[in-house]
Amino acid sequence: MPDDVDRRSGLVARLGPGDPHSLLQRLCRLAVTEVPVDGAVIGLQVAGVPEGPLAASDSWALDVAKAEYALGEGPTFDVAATNEHVEASSGDAIEFQHWPQYARVAHEMGVAAVFCFPLRIGRARLGALSLLRTQPVELDDSQYLDCLARVDIATHALIYVQAGLQGSQFESLLAHRDVDRLRVHQATGMISGMLDCTIEDALARMRARAFVDGVTLYELASRIVAGEVRFEEP
Repeated sequence: MPDDVDRRSGLVARLGPGDPHSLLQRLCRLAVTEVPVDGAVIGLQVAGVPEGPLAASDSWALDVAKAEYALGEGPTFDVAATNEHVEASSGDAIEFQHWPQYARVAHEMGVAAVFCFPLRIGRARLGALSLLRTQPVELDDSQYLDCLARVDIATHALIYVQAGLQGSQFESLLAHRDVDRLRVHQATGMISGMLDCTIEDALARMRARAFVDGVTLYELASRIVAGEVRFEEP
């Protein structure tokens, strides 16, 4: 069984180059052929509230997501509230009973199982990756790990979408060899969550702190990720 680094590197290679917006779409489409599931959706979350789908594998998955957001209940909303992944199968009434409206609509649209993962870095909650199946079948261990590789890449893509950065910058970050930039990227997401601010503001705060402390941006980022440095509202 491949380890996490191999899974991530292999997935990045299969996704190919491109800007973060198109990568989110390709990530959803690839999930359908590789996990396997029947539909995949990446949704945006702002200030703890699900805002809507950003990318989907196909029109069916997009329609399911739109119905969930319109109802205001379902696995995506549970993930937003708990910051933990949610798995549910229509074959078990207990799992679906706290989503009465979503359960009915999902059944009508052919959804038999859903696996929803939070997209987060530290305390920063960015969105969710929802995987849909038309049969009430659970994910095996290998498939679950494949999902986590997609969660990792989708999380970083979402941050880059929000920061408005270019595709070339994003591709550089995804390369496993670029550990320094990845660490800075992780720390930036954590500060954004601590201060409830934009990615741009978080990066500016981190650069200012590094200058005052007389350390490199990477050194400060490493301490933030390790939990040794926290940022507070002025």
